[in-house]
Amino acid sequence: MKRKLIIAIAFVLIAGSFTSCEKTCKTCKKVYYDGSGNYLSEDAEAEYCGAVLLSIDGKTIDLGALGSAKWECR
Repeated sequence: MKRKLIIAIAFVLIAGSFTSCEKTCKTCKKVYYDGSGNYLSEDAEAEYCGAVLLSIDGKTIDLGALGSAKWECR
């Protein structure tokens, strides 16, 4: 009985020591520019990880006559 308890406790401690696989997280915000490239405004920063981060990091969105928006991450 003691052996099973020790193994169970060891398993929980080992499992708890592993961190998440998603270590690629950055804080990003969307920054808006007019047609001439002048700064207009920006959205609040938020943390993005994994596939979502890959889909937005450094992307520029054409807003037509309104200008453009660019995701800036750090």
